[in-house]
Amino acid sequence: MKKTYTINLSGKIFHIDEDALEKLQEYINTLKTYYTQEEDGNEIMDDIENRIGELFTENLKGQFREVITLDDVDQVIATMGTPDDIIDEDEQPRKSAPKQAKKLYRNPDNKVLGGVAGGLAAYWGISPLLIRIGFVLLSFYYGIFIIVYIILWISVPKAKTTKQKLEMKGENINVSNIERSIKDEYQEIKNGKGAAFVNRVGEGLYEVFTIIGKVLAIIIGVAFFVGGIFMLFAFLSALFLPNLYPWKSGFMELAYAFTPLNFTLGKIAISFLIGIPIIMIIYMAIKLLFSFKSNNKVIALSALSCWMLGLVMLIFVGISEVEAGRLMAPAMENRSNWVNRTRSSCL
Repeated sequence: MKKTYTINLSGKIFHIDEDALEKLQEYINTLKTYYTQEEDGNEIMDDIENRIGELFTENLKGQFREVITLDDVDQVIATMGTPDDIIDEDEQPRKSAPKQAKKLYRNPDNKVLGGVAGGLAAYWGISPLLIRIGFVLLSFYYGIFIIVYIILWISVPKAKTTKQKLEMKGENINVSNIERSIKDEYQEIKNGKGAAFVNRVGEGLYEVFTIIGKVLAIIIGVAFFVGGIFMLFAFLSALFLPNLYPWKSGFMELAYAFTPLNFTLGKIAISFLIGIPIIMIIYMAIKLLFSFKSNNKVIALSALSCWMLGLVMLIFVGISEVEAGRLMAPAMENRSNWVNRTRSSCL
């Protein structure tokens, strides 16, 4: 039986075995000793502890346990590296590790306005100057690229943390890269490369575009909501209350053309095929207006399943009616022949 302890690692609570805790403390103390003389050592340690917490969370995800073990700590140390690894890296090239998947962020450390060009350049591994020249030239010929830039500025998140900045460049998130990233950033600020005035102007424009985007989202959301409610009411009333509309007689003739069961199934199928898209429009409008969190994947799959069910039901009704018509054709033909013979004998 092992003792377990509760620790707070970068604001996250973890349960950990005694032997795992001892090794983790030894590892963190070693890193603190290594970075204690650094000017930005505290910031480096904060990012390292935050990354360790993320790795522990990833290890526990999907597993039927809640306690960090010695194997988890060993795995974290192997991923993050040690001060000895940093020294070895300086002396000789380190063995190539699997590349971190890149993520698109706005680059706050290399920006003129919003950091969009800097983020795209880091993602594609090219000079941001090429992206900026491309945006300027294309904006002269096609004004839509200005709108594209603004949309990217609003929708693409800014790389705020060291982890995000490393993900933006596709670099592995380990001790060595965290240290280098923070030192580079600190040196840029120290040397006055922050372009403070331009940054303030860019942030101000970003706030303006964000407000405009929110206002447009509200207008579009209201329009879609009102339109969706109107379409849903019109569709359901036309389907289930045909007496309200001038085409009542045609609707009733259509009803007599089907068997009662198929007519009911057909109405349900059409309700799914047309009603589900309208309901999804209303749902997206409400989400646009109130920005609430929901499991979009589950809702989308549920809506798609209902829509497919409606399609299958409609196909079934069509096949059933065709088959019924085929079976009734001989009887209708005999009835027609009998009527013709009767008329001939009367004449």
